[in-house]
Amino acid sequence: MENTLVKLVRNQAEMLVTAENILKQKKESRLGQDQPDMIIKRLKAEMKKLEGSKIADYESYKAGKMTREAFAGKKALTDERKREIQASIDEMEAKLLIEEADQRQYREVFEIKKYIYLEKYDKTVMAALISSAEVVSENQLNVTWKHQDIYEKIFSIL
Repeated sequence: MENTLVKLVRNQAEMLVTAENILKQKKESRLGQDQPDMIIKRLKAEMKKLEGSKIADYESYKAGKMTREAFAGKKALTDERKREIQASIDEMEAKLLIEEADQRQYREVFEIKKYIYLEKYDKTVMAALISSAEVVSENQLNVTWKHQDIYEKIFSIL
């Protein structure tokens, strides 16, 4: 049974090395696409531009180049757009936090890679990686990994 557990740990480590490489390739291929941090940057730039436009409109109104109604209408539109932008920024920042939390979890899970060349049974290693191991029959062993849900999530992405 101990040799089987060692083989299972090595197999799991090999699968995660492969999974990590695929995830890196996917991430690199998405670099040209809109990432939350880039979207946030663009939205904040638009917010700043709207603020400048609002100030310019106020100065035009004060200088008598714009009616009060026109200024109030433009200000209302600008304020509404700023609310929309702020909602989008909040959404993107939440998305970014979720991605960062996922990445932290993945880093912990990918620590198993260091056991890819595990040669012999090590009780400490097994305790760190395996929640339970049940011998069902002479040829069957059921293993519950400590990070089973994250493993499944990673493999489902692939």
